[in-house]
Amino acid sequence: MDWGADPGAIEAVAVREFDPLVDAIDASVAGLQASDPAELDGSTLGERILRLEALLAQLSAHQLRCIQTLDARGDPEVVGAGSTRAWLRKWARLGPGAASARVTLARRLADRHAVMSELEQGTISVRHAEVVTRAIAEVRPHLASEEQAAELESNLLQVARYADPLRLADVCARLRHQVAPLASVDTEYANFHARYLSVSRTLDGMIAIDGLLDPATGETVMAALHACSAPRGSRDDRTSRQRRADALSDVCRHALVSGGLPATGGERPQVLVTVDINTLRGDTSAEPAEFGWAGPISGELARRIACDASITRVITDGPSQPLDVGRSTRVIPTAIRRALWIRDRGCRYPDCKAPPQWCDAHHQHHWAAGGATSLDNLVLLCGYHHTRLHLRGEALVIDADGSVRIANDRHIRELRGGAHRQEGARRWVA
Repeated sequence: MDWGADPGAIEAVAVREFDPLVDAIDASVAGLQASDPAELDGSTLGERILRLEALLAQLSAHQLRCIQTLDARGDPEVVGAGSTRAWLRKWARLGPGAASARVTLARRLADRHAVMSELEQGTISVRHAEVVTRAIAEVRPHLASEEQAAELESNLLQVARYADPLRLADVCARLRHQVAPLASVDTEYANFHARYLSVSRTLDGMIAIDGLLDPATGETVMAALHACSAPRGSRDDRTSRQRRADALSDVCRHALVSGGLPATGGERPQVLVTVDINTLRGDTSAEPAEFGWAGPISGELARRIACDASITRVITDGPSQPLDVGRSTRVIPTAIRRALWIRDRGCRYPDCKAPPQWCDAHHQHHWAAGGATSLDNLVLLCGYHHTRLHLRGEALVIDADGSVRIANDRHIRELRGGAHRQEGARRWVA
């Protein structure tokens, strides 16, 4: 089978007809693509971007008129496909959501001539048209006449000419609440019903998160992330997206540590890492450690986690046959942790301001290599800097005056044979 072949290519050629107007546009686009944007000055380049945005809206308006006609005509090909949506999916290769959105907008625009006119002039975008037509469709049953609907349409178009679609949606939501409160409730329930969250492991060991949250849940999540995602000093080089990812980790870790989550399998929820003792000791020939959900990880990341964790000793014989399981013990006793909180007052990484509640206790000399779990061998680090310290081969040096500086951890460097990079900016491996 030819995986690169287009299964609809032969059929598409067979039904294609000569269309001089579209062919002329096609030729003009080819000429435009042959030009080099780098040859334009700044003002001309900006003007081209804006004019192309308007042209995209104008072309979309004509395509929507074509969809209107095709949808209303009862064309045999459309009937044979089952619906206009199905026809678009087959021939335009649109996804289910995109095909449905095109047909819905085309049908709504059939009665909203002012919106179609603005789209044809390129003064609003397709997203603007979707927001306005949806709002009118939701409140129209609650209006006394079509004249009121036309007045509402005119008012919303005035907003659409200067506001982006998200702000326009806020205006529509307020208007919907004023004109038809019950319609607002219906919309909120529809949003709640549409919520979902997908968490899956990718082939390269990352965890992919995708989803939609209803407004109340989304506000809760955003409030929690915002509280933990502020930059940690002037030397914090994380992007805003990286800070939000770290904030999600901090919130979840806090929930796990607090003990307020429901038990699973008879135990409180916890992060499970299975690791060979030789891996913890830095033997590069030993097996990798492994998360319960996310799969294999490097020994260095396992040592970073083991700095501040409950350890269950499992003695094995042969291929992972358990002989003895020791009791779970806290590596960092409560008394020492409290002393650390009082002494360090938060993350000791230079210029970081994370509070002690969000920090791990890091062994300066790792316990698997003979280091003691004592106050003079421990230091507080936030989750981000703790991971950075281990995976980038750094070491904290606390000078006599109490100041902290970063140096290379020679032990880690020797284990690795020198740090090295993989492809991709700032991705380091142990």
